[in-house]
Amino acid sequence: MMANACFDETVSDLIHAMSMGEYQHAPVSFLNGVAESVISAGSRALAYGHGLFETVRVARGEMPLWQYHTKRLLAGCQRLNLCVDVAELERFRQQALDNAPADAVIKIMILAGSGGRGYVTPQNLPVDYLFQVFPVPQVHAQANNGISLWPCQQRLALQPALAGIKHLNRLEQILARAEQSSETYPEGLLLDTQGRIVEAISANIFCYRDGCWQTPSLTHCGVAGVMREYLLAPLLREAAVVDHLLPSQLVEAEEVFVCNSVKGIVPVVEVAELARWPVGARTQQLQRALSRELPCFAV
Repeated sequence: MMANACFDETVSDLIHAMSMGEYQHAPVSFLNGVAESVISAGSRALAYGHGLFETVRVARGEMPLWQYHTKRLLAGCQRLNLCVDVAELERFRQQALDNAPADAVIKIMILAGSGGRGYVTPQNLPVDYLFQVFPVPQVHAQANNGISLWPCQQRLALQPALAGIKHLNRLEQILARAEQSSETYPEGLLLDTQGRIVEAISANIFCYRDGCWQTPSLTHCGVAGVMREYLLAPLLREAAVVDHLLPSQLVEAEEVFVCNSVKGIVPVVEVAELARWPVGARTQQLQRALSRELPCFAV
């Protein structure tokens, strides 16, 4: 009991530091509802990357895009044959919200549990629910001034069976991120093995060309981002085209931005050695429309 009390006090101190903007270290973690982050050595998520994750923005104690996150999460679980108890997921989500600052980022991981050796998934495999609480990154300068991307040498493999979902195997993104300094380039532009634009390393990409917004198709690889879905549905509606996009077509664009569910919309002003753009009026208009619907993404 004494150890648990000490741990609870530590969690409380860390959450207070996060709320004051003073917290820069390891996240506060809850594994299956317990304030810890020790994963079993037999975890199939650890051994094979069998699992999924969502990175969720918390604003004023709520998750404004939760319906989009849970839709993608459950679809991914179905594809990876992970049996998720929706009631448990909701209970642990509420616990994380109750123990997080009013403005935060919560990372949710659904982890295939322990069972067997080898690639055959045992029947009735349990899953673990890991929730981690992080501070909100400061992105106002990027959202106002834009960012530069570099064209990554790393390519994304074509794998329709995994396309769209946010599975735990992010090795391609790790290799791509290692190519450049994050201080020089906050993001990189990822192509697939056929030379088509897919996304940024941790965001989706949109460009304005031929009189409409365009974003790459993700039927063969890439992550179907929650913010991408929100922009395509409630905000842009019929004013966007989803199709294959080549670097030569991106060069012709009038405006470019990247987006995700933590940072919102961030203008792109350059892809190194490829093209440059201004922070465009259409992008700013879309940022304002997003902030009216979801004030936490105001710039």
